[in-house]
Amino acid sequence: MARFVEHYHRIIVISLLLMAGLLSLQLPKLQLDSSFEGWIHSEGALYKTYHRFTEQFGTDDKLLIVFKTHDLMASNATSLEQGEYLPESRLDRYLDFITQLNDMPVISEVIDPVSLYLEHADLGDGLALLLKDQAAIARIREKLSKTLPGDWGALAAKDMQTLGLFILLDSTQRQDYPAVVQQIRTAFNTVGIAYQMAGVPYFSATLAEVMNQDLTLVLTLLMAVALSILFFFLRAPWLVFSIVAGMAISLIGTLGLGMLLEMQITLLSLILFPLLFCVGLTTAIHFFSRRQGDDWTPDYAYAQVLKPATIAMVTTAIGTGSFLFAPQAAIHEMGILLPLGILLTYLSTMLLTPALFRWMSGGWHLPKINYTTGYTAGDKMRKGISLLLILAAFCSAFLVSNIKINPDAIFFFQQESELVRAYQQIEEQLVGLMTVELVISTTSGESVLDSDQQKHIEAFLKKLSQMPSLTSKVSGLDLQTPKFLTQNRQAVRVSLHYRNLASQSFTEIEKELHQHWASINSNNPELQLAITGQLPLILMGQRQLLWSQAKVFIGVFLLISLLLFLLLRSGQILILALVANFIPLLITAGAMVVLSIPINSINLFVASVLLGVIVDDTIHLLHAYHKSGDMAVALEQVKPALWITTVTVALAFAALWVSQIVPVVQFGLLSVIAVISAYLCDTCLLPLLSSTKRAKI
Repeated sequence: MARFVEHYHRIIVISLLLMAGLLSLQLPKLQLDSSFEGWIHSEGALYKTYHRFTEQFGTDDKLLIVFKTHDLMASNATSLEQGEYLPESRLDRYLDFITQLNDMPVISEVIDPVSLYLEHADLGDGLALLLKDQAAIARIREKLSKTLPGDWGALAAKDMQTLGLFILLDSTQRQDYPAVVQQIRTAFNTVGIAYQMAGVPYFSATLAEVMNQDLTLVLTLLMAVALSILFFFLRAPWLVFSIVAGMAISLIGTLGLGMLLEMQITLLSLILFPLLFCVGLTTAIHFFSRRQGDDWTPDYAYAQVLKPATIAMVTTAIGTGSFLFAPQAAIHEMGILLPLGILLTYLSTMLLTPALFRWMSGGWHLPKINYTTGYTAGDKMRKGISLLLILAAFCSAFLVSNIKINPDAIFFFQQESELVRAYQQIEEQLVGLMTVELVISTTSGESVLDSDQQKHIEAFLKKLSQMPSLTSKVSGLDLQTPKFLTQNRQAVRVSLHYRNLASQSFTEIEKELHQHWASINSNNPELQLAITGQLPLILMGQRQLLWSQAKVFIGVFLLISLLLFLLLRSGQILILALVANFIPLLITAGAMVVLSIPINSINLFVASVLLGVIVDDTIHLLHAYHKSGDMAVALEQVKPALWITTVTVALAFAALWVSQIVPVVQFGLLSVIAVISAYLCDTCLLPLLSSTKRAKI
């Protein structure tokens, strides 16, 4: 390999640069996808139910804008000429805004309680409303109850001091949602009143905005970490430039391949950047730190590092390849993109980086450096740390069963974020924002409006009114429109709304719904109930994802163990490797319980990703032990790289802490815990468990 790079370094550099250049042509297609479709199982039974629901009643992409009645009816004075003023009505600007909304092609329907009220207003109602006249409020509510579609429940608070503007968006143009939401916000700011927003389009637009900001911050921090560590550890400017260039090219190539394969960049893709950064930087550090005496030569480096680095690359790719078995499209695609990116990064580091360095520097000359090995623990300290690791793993084994699951996407945002505050205020003042759709249909072909069937449905709806977590319900019995009642009258829709931030989980509500249905219709097989909607679909997908990944992780662990055995050909060393890799993951799981971090669709993958990452250093250490037969000698050879790669990986995943998305921050925190635990296992526990004498190979 060294001779190949020496003789063909120019060809290697030019070829890989051309490949990266061609793939970079795909980057203009790069878009952040914040829609929910990629996070559901599109082939399951629940999705088929949801698909039938949308065929019967249409899609339900909704945007809700909530504001105060008083703010809308207040007026500002606008100067016309010197000494002359004319009252400017916010209400007039608001009505102009509603007209603009109806003209936007992405918006299919606008339901405005203000316009509906004005159509039936009595003189003096407006002033009476501002003065909170109870009689006026009662009259207005009665008028609105007869004219307002109830798709989102009550669009006016009981005291009429809070109103909700309801907007339906065309689901075939979801790629335009972020732009539409921004246009609406700009226009509403022009009206000049305070407002809050809610709904899937707003959530997706906010998520896309946050992802863009996070991506910029994470990449900036990663670059700062890379340059700092490389200059500190290698002290060779041309080599640092070559390593950074190699990582940049591998990242460009990975993103280009993703676009070529028509993949979308999603929230989960944020993991891609620190992961490829870790693979490239740790491989480069191991490669350029292995010296024969004080001198670095490519022959010696390739001889010592090529085999363990290749196995480390394969194990990392296998760990991320577990995403392939996820039922959700967005996660499944990452199971293709991440291993491809890891392979490209490995090839770039082992071929392009040394070839570019050879070309730019004119040789293989690196400065002689007396590498520090970091803090070296004495025997007592090593035993103490090992005991703490074993104790932590033992305690974690008892805590693992207490890990909670919380896939609710609202908790992806910080509590102090604008979105969460808006949702809290809306739910306190107006209506619950979680929507569960029910479809009640007849199996006999009769109409659901027949007296016997309607009697059972009304009894069921009365039961639902007693559920304290529900804020409103709307059914096709009251609102006989195509949105709630099929044309043949054989199916009726019931929309339930409960508070997104309430203590009662969807699982509990689902169970209660089935109980109420059974109590009313247990002896009436002609009526069937189906629970559907985006919320149940996403939550069911998360459950399926959890169980599928739990099964896949066992297979990944066994496959990596098999690869380690084939590499080391020693049962003793294999056991050491399993101990060194299993304990950090167990400690990380225990940390999730202690830190009250529930499993969600992002940190769920910590185990699979980190199993591939933390095993890398263990492979290099045990490969050196395998060849030397002495753990002390092996540590002396690889410990300079071990501690700097640990710092590198920890800082890389710590860069995720700047994210505004809670699961991404949690992923970074748990990764740091796992990486530090793995380093302590490698440098403290393994030397105690292994013999310092010659190993029998």
